[in-house]
Amino acid sequence: MSSQQAGRSKQRGSSHFQSGRANSRGDDDEEEDDQHSLYDPHSLRIWPAYDTKHLEVLEYPIKELDTTLHLGQSSTSGSTSSSLWLSSQVLGAYLLSSPFLLSLPPSSPRTRRRHAPMPKSKPVAVELGAGVGFLSLLLAHAGWEVKATDLPYVARGVLAENVRANEAASGKVEIVELDWQETNEGPLLFLPCSSSAAKSEAYPSLIVSADTLYAPHLVLPFWKTFASLLRSSSSPSRVPLGLLALERRDPAFIDSALSVARSEFGLALTRVEDGKVEQAVQGSLGWEKALWDGVEIWDVRL
Repeated sequence: MSSQQAGRSKQRGSSHFQSGRANSRGDDDEEEDDQHSLYDPHSLRIWPAYDTKHLEVLEYPIKELDTTLHLGQSSTSGSTSSSLWLSSQVLGAYLLSSPFLLSLPPSSPRTRRRHAPMPKSKPVAVELGAGVGFLSLLLAHAGWEVKATDLPYVARGVLAENVRANEAASGKVEIVELDWQETNEGPLLFLPCSSSAAKSEAYPSLIVSADTLYAPHLVLPFWKTFASLLRSSSSPSRVPLGLLALERRDPAFIDSALSVARSEFGLALTRVEDGKVEQAVQGSLGWEKALWDGVEIWDVRL
């Protein structure tokens, strides 16, 4: 087990909403638990991830793309990379609300009316810590070419299985094995994608990551990798956008981790306004703020 894997298994905490709910399904307190639930499960099309970790296959409808993802999960693997996380759902909703970030899938008339025309060459994105692949698959179904990165055991396991089960007609997911603690060169990720018209177009315009700040010993390697990706894919005419979603479980740790990005790597971090995120989540998922309280999205740039 690598140190990055160990950190994911031992140190990434569960959402504070999860206590007494998803963990107690099937026990004698389930009826009492339901009485104190923050929502009526029958009223939501999509449940928060903290209440779906027990599902081996999670069906995740994306109305904006006229598709449903089938995400395999494992509650017995001992790895936090084997299930969907709340911050990924919130970031996904934010992406779906943004015409600038989300390109047009040719097969979706509903989205065609809302978003700009698809460029001739597919835009490229990178996901750090892809896990079950939710964000990578969402972007692929929206017409992006995505490099979904994670540790080898994740990349060859649940991530590979989910990519095979959710092939996108309009985009593509390429799985890349990546350990932040063993990566020195961000450009190594950027071999030309299959349908890129030119080598320059293999470089990403978007880097996304969710629930990846959770272990102190991984903060420096994570930001080193993130900064390397931003710098290696920048040019005078194009600077990629980074988006990081996180849960503020430990405020002091999160503040410290964000300060490392600024002080050690010179990154500019700006928190996306709560109102924008709240509008996106309400529009895409129909959730009130209480269901995802503590989740933040940060804009990360050079």
